[in-house]
Amino acid sequence: MSAEGREASSAKTLRITSITDPPGLAIAGDVDFRSLNQFTTAVSHAVDTYHGDVHLDLGEVEFIEVSGMRVLADVSRRLAEENRRLVLKNLAPHLRPVLQVVGWSQLPDESASA
Repeated sequence: MSAEGREASSAKTLRITSITDPPGLAIAGDVDFRSLNQFTTAVSHAVDTYHGDVHLDLGEVEFIEVSGMRVLADVSRRLAEENRRLVLKNLAPHLRPVLQVVGWSQLPDESASA
């Protein structure tokens, strides 16, 4: 098997599940170039479907590339324009430095917005 084949087969599948209390999504796996469209579509649908704040449980996200962070930033701005928040929950410790690098001055938790 080629190195490329090993890399593709070792990638974590993105799993997205709707949650109702609070309204939002539970995300698991990797957010990368293979799963970006699925991630973007699901998060956009949640923004359009749910009233009020949108909660994303990221406790099982193992990797998120910059384009996925950009989706989160864009959604956060969109919600803020509507006096709503994007709330990131259960953020894995290894993702916190990534959020700081992309410019989030306050790391989100269960009570803070992104």
